[in-house]
Amino acid sequence: MNILHRVTLENLKKNKVRTFVTIIGIILSVSLFTAVTSSVYSLQTYILEVVKEQEGDYHGGVYEASAKDLEQVVPHVKVKSTVMLQNLGYAKVEGIKNDYKPYIYVGAMGEGFSETMPVHVTSGRLPENSKEILLPEHLGDNGGLRYKEGEVLSLSLGQRVYEGEQAYQNMALLVGEELTDLQNL
Repeated sequence: MNILHRVTLENLKKNKVRTFVTIIGIILSVSLFTAVTSSVYSLQTYILEVVKEQEGDYHGGVYEASAKDLEQVVPHVKVKSTVMLQNLGYAKVEGIKNDYKPYIYVGAMGEGFSETMPVHVTSGRLPENSKEILLPEHLGDNGGLRYKEGEVLSLSLGQRVYEGEQAYQNMALLVGEELTDLQNL
């Protein structure tokens, strides 16, 4: 044993209380560091799960893409997965009390859409064919319209148009907007 080890052991034996307090301090420091890093990781994981539940599990979106555009995006090496929602149109329904949302948006969900996007069924089930639709809760809450499960709706679909140009789902209601190209569904 070299001289440094011998002096250290003698010093530890002479100052037992200081040695004990130092060991306890090291244990507490390691415990505190572990607790803080575990708490930060847990909080980060929780916030991520809340955002996925409320906003969806995706990093980017492409709106109103043509088939040609999708051919470039889908096979790209940085694109892990894709889901699609086809815009079928909008239906104006009589009796809606919300002036800012006078239309029902109708879209066709692609495979995996309900797992990736924030679609939460509160009653009933997801549509199983093209004759079924899923209605949003806000249609009853702030729109004043309540439909029963299994109730038959007849909708005339059209596109939103503002000053001669098509308005999309991610745009707010525009003054002077109207539905065009109505088709019965």
